[in-house]
Amino acid sequence: MHANKSSAVLSKKDAGGEEDITVDLHPFIREYKGGRVERFLSSSYVEASEDAAANRGVATKDVVVHESTGVSARLFLPAAAAATGDRLPVILYVHGGSFCTESAFCRTYHNYVRSLAARAGALVVSVEYRLAPEHPVPAAYDDAWAALQWVASLSDPWLSDHADLGRTFLAGDSAGGNIVYNTAVRAARGGGTGDHIGVEGLVIVHPYFWGVERLSSSELVWDGVAMFTPELIDRLWPFVTAGRLDKNDPRVNPLDEEITSLTCQRMLVAVAEKDTLRDRGRWLAARMRECCAWADDDEKAVTLVESEGEDHGFHLYNPLRATSKVLMESIVQFINQRTALPLPAALLPEPYELHACGGMKMDPCCLPILGVPARPYMDVFGYGMAMKAEFLAELQAKVTTVTAAALTVLVGGDFNLIRSGADKNNNNINWPRVAMFNSAIASMALREVARSGTRFTWTNKQLDPVRSVLDRVFMSPEWEMGFPLCTLVAETRIGSDHVPLIYSSGEERIRRSSRFFFETAWFEVPGFEEIFREKWRVCVDSLGPQRGPMEFWNAVGGRLRASLKGWGANLGRSDKEHRAVILADIAWIDAMADARAILEQEWAHRYDLEGQVEASLRAEEEYWRRRSGLKWILKGDANTKYFQAYANGRHRKCSILRLQSEQGLLL
Repeated sequence: MHANKSSAVLSKKDAGGEEDITVDLHPFIREYKGGRVERFLSSSYVEASEDAAANRGVATKDVVVHESTGVSARLFLPAAAAATGDRLPVILYVHGGSFCTESAFCRTYHNYVRSLAARAGALVVSVEYRLAPEHPVPAAYDDAWAALQWVASLSDPWLSDHADLGRTFLAGDSAGGNIVYNTAVRAARGGGTGDHIGVEGLVIVHPYFWGVERLSSSELVWDGVAMFTPELIDRLWPFVTAGRLDKNDPRVNPLDEEITSLTCQRMLVAVAEKDTLRDRGRWLAARMRECCAWADDDEKAVTLVESEGEDHGFHLYNPLRATSKVLMESIVQFINQRTALPLPAALLPEPYELHACGGMKMDPCCLPILGVPARPYMDVFGYGMAMKAEFLAELQAKVTTVTAAALTVLVGGDFNLIRSGADKNNNNINWPRVAMFNSAIASMALREVARSGTRFTWTNKQLDPVRSVLDRVFMSPEWEMGFPLCTLVAETRIGSDHVPLIYSSGEERIRRSSRFFFETAWFEVPGFEEIFREKWRVCVDSLGPQRGPMEFWNAVGGRLRASLKGWGANLGRSDKEHRAVILADIAWIDAMADARAILEQEWAHRYDLEGQVEASLRAEEEYWRRRSGLKWILKGDANTKYFQAYANGRHRKCSILRLQSEQGLLL
């Protein structure tokens, strides 16, 4: 029901004529003369369960975080991520509901936070804070602060065993977004006690901020579309604060000095196009970029996600909608941003860009570039069935030799072995091989590089597929010390039965050149000659008087280059956007398959979408092949015997057949 149907009239009879209504804030809450309150935005209670298998791969439990107030929280621990043995990012989540409704234990937020924990591979603490009007604001702020202090204390075994407090995030939606912002401000100031708590990032979805001064016309007059009217939002803050705080209080209308005080490293703000509160979220993101010192050096430090055609809180009630999936993926990528989750990559044009199978060209700001190590190292890539006992023994001998020579080690590939029961979607597991694999890795003193993204790395692509984690990357302690930010991303699988793994050393990325390149492939674009002539005419007509032909040529050439560069950047944009939507749908199906057994029809739909992406990529692959000019890529029967011989010779020159140091031959 839309909020515009709520009444501003106080002290009236309800529909039954039995009680006086003193405050009517439908669809949130009503308060009656006798003090009784009626809440409307609520869903059924869900029990916590530590049985991850019965809860879509996520174990949950309820804990009390503050004895005197009784404030509690629900913990969400994704079993697959926990089974890796790596420390997990921690998300303190605060639910919405206008400070007066909803619960961390209700079905709506239980399902959403469970999905967030599974997708992000994070340990989530969902706070059950006290609600107004029984506990007016600022009680909710105090409860969230108490929960953050409790998380930092590592009082619970789940936190002490699995949490990485160096990656602590505060997240919330609507009123919860407001609460986590104010909690971050309090954390930056030490909570009044000087006890600073580190927060890496903020995730604020459709945040509730307001003020006396209006930012846009949508905050003045209801447009007849938005879920909440400005009049309803105006009356909400005085109600939940018991009239103690005005609408310009810094907790609802942030001050620049508070924004400046934030010490987190990055922030994501999500707004919905039809939401009355959307301009407040945009304003906050803009002020973050302007005021925060940590946002000066990184243009990606503040991320604004806008959902077209959507209203407040749409993602909670329609999680399968495409816009909901995109929002969830944006949050997951933000949480794992140190792993630089990009869109899948295809053949890329620049020599420093990483090539991976199946996908699309990425924004240079989020390219997973491999930093070149500044010291000697060895990487060993093996494949397939040979990686059993014989290969593990051979690998162990090589690692021992290389380590003795003071070289760091990175080992990756398709090991065709699993490490635990969570690495396979059925119970057909060869446990002796699992023990053998883990024992070999332990004896080599290697640690697996933390992987984010899709849960499984291989499938047999059947309608009832077998799915396993076969592809891994391991590193020596010396490698990890040299590259502490090295990460691994499992991308959406397209074409192959293995997912592409994108490794990043975490070093400084090489920026794309801003030089202009005239693409010969443009000649094949229908109507390019007419497009070129028109751009030339516009450039010539825009010039003033020129002193000579050289000045004329330089001026026209500069403007024409800029015009063609912009035109070329947008060439094929609609195809890329359509492919991105399909890839998001595929990623969502894969996520659903990670959480539950999906139907054969759903797998068939996934394979159909995969075929569409492959067809879309063929033309783009040919385009990048022509642009790159690489002459050593083998193309089978499409090339002459002479070219094959030439290409093979070039390829052999690029191969490393042995490693040698000052002490002599190593391998």
